[in-house]
Amino acid sequence: TQLALDRFTIDKIVFSGIAGGVDPKLTIGDVVVPDAWSEYLETVFAREKDGRYERICLTRKPTVLVGGHGVSGQAFVDNNAFRDYARKTFGAEVLDMESAGVAQVAYANHVPFIAFRSLSDLAGGGAAENEMGTFFQLASDNSAAVVRAFLKALP
Repeated sequence: TQLALDRFTIDKIVFSGIAGGVDPKLTIGDVVVPDAWSEYLETVFAREKDGRYERICLTRKPTVLVGGHGVSGQAFVDNNAFRDYARKTFGAEVLDMESAGVAQVAYANHVPFIAFRSLSDLAGGGAAENEMGTFFQLASDNSAAVVRAFLKALP
């Protein structure tokens, strides 16, 4: 992000992708647009299961949540205890691995920033193995659709 800002004239940053859901009210496919981002830590938390992905269908239509808090770190989280920790400690609705870093660079350069993250998994909160591989495309498509609508609404 810093290299792009150094080399190009950029006056806004719109960031999009997938993430793990932390807020138990959210489900896979929901799109979250946090109004604050921070980092939680640098480590790995994963389930120790050698299962495989099951065929899973969504039980409700995805929603868009604007506001709240997202957290980022170097770990791919598939651990219910850490998911609960992130929710209780940071009030997080969503967690990912990139958004806080981009937000920090945007802030340091006085460039407006917004991130759209759609849930591909529940960060260890699901009953089965992590569903990121199953719902990656759905989550990516949902995030992209919200970004397109956002960009179209910009003056």
